[in-house]
Amino acid sequence: GKQHFCIILFCFLSFVSQYALLSTKSAVFSIAVGYGIDKIAPFVISLRATGYDGLLYIGVKYNVERKLLRFALKYGVSLRRLRFSRLFNIQTLRFKFYAEWASEVDRIGVAWVLTSDIRDAF
Repeated sequence: GKQHFCIILFCFLSFVSQYALLSTKSAVFSIAVGYGIDKIAPFVISLRATGYDGLLYIGVKYNVERKLLRFALKYGVSLRRLRFSRLFNIQTLRFKFYAEWASEVDRIGVAWVLTSDIRDAF
């Protein structure tokens, strides 16, 4: 009866609180080297429109336009300025950057990471 109901309620509340923690303990990583705000904005705006409020890291070339910096600030995007040798292409190096970022966010308790091509997900 009453005890059984309390156990079910406790389990439900535990599940809900864990789900809430997971939704805020996540990160999305993408690379946008060579892309302007016209390519980046649809990805970011559509992601934020889903209600996602977790971390969003986007790798960009080292010199960033002011317009993109303002946009990133408005939408809570962490622009990661990348320096890399022309000996390696970004399609290969992105995995190195993703691993570095994953290590970084792991230290602050992020449990879930999604990597995405910025052009394929909006």
